[in-house]
Amino acid sequence: MSKIIVDQIAKNGGTTFTLPSTDGGANAPLITNGTGTLAYSPLKLPAADGTANKPITTDGSGQLQFNPSALPAAIGTSGQQLAVNSGATALEYVAPPQGVAIKKTYDFNTLGNAQYHDITWASISSSIVYSKIAGVRLSMYEIATTGSYYLYIYGLTTGGSTINSGYFGGAYRGRQNSSNMEGQDHNSNNGWMRFPNYGNQIQSTGYSYGSGMTGYIMFHPWREGTGDQLDRSGGSSYNIMWQHSSNTWPNIEHGGWNSYANNQAPAAMEGGFRFYSTSGSFNHGKLVVEVQMEEG
Repeated sequence: MSKIIVDQIAKNGGTTFTLPSTDGGANAPLITNGTGTLAYSPLKLPAADGTANKPITTDGSGQLQFNPSALPAAIGTSGQQLAVNSGATALEYVAPPQGVAIKKTYDFNTLGNAQYHDITWASISSSIVYSKIAGVRLSMYEIATTGSYYLYIYGLTTGGSTINSGYFGGAYRGRQNSSNMEGQDHNSNNGWMRFPNYGNQIQSTGYSYGSGMTGYIMFHPWREGTGDQLDRSGGSSYNIMWQHSSNTWPNIEHGGWNSYANNQAPAAMEGGFRFYSTSGSFNHGKLVVEVQMEEG
């Protein structure tokens, strides 16, 4: 039998390649070091083709193989995640499981100064379905603006318009230095919920003894039922600490907003909500929006 014995090969006028001196084993491909020396790869290829969309993995010992789980044939949509399909044979893109919290943090130090921020459900996650929202929690950490202000929360329609009509009434109780404070108020059919409810504004960013507002607001953005039940939907509960100009001690206030007497409450917040300052622009602190989803 004839054989050719050479150490190198080259195409006329091309690069000269040095051949390996020993066999690399079954399914080991030839690779180059970039300077013309060929060698067998330490990673061995599978012996046969896999089925469609199955990725190549390693066994940790240099043998490449096709993973038994196939990947989706196309990319999913924003907010989806990979999960095992019902037959446990492949991965697929699905919406996040319900009954979990979907969170997003807004840093007012970096967002750019603005008197309000419209926070839509879609901007938090494309997987949020309004009809499945059980409730919303806003966690606030030293949120302040360039002026002394009250915080208003308005609902947004599905088209992103502000819901600026509908009655909410508010009641509060708290502590100012050594004095108790409590009272009631309503929004005069303007749609908003106001924080704090006590008659002093939150001090602006950079106030000598501290600034901003820290605490949480929990609200449900939906309305349901018919007749009187529909009129009573919506509202919030809150617990906050805040500073104002005549007191070096922070105020601690808790309270809530809900339907006012027999008046029509604001419409459902189907599109999201507006985080609004009555004075100045937000420029300090962080807001964590946590949307709690129903199960199923």
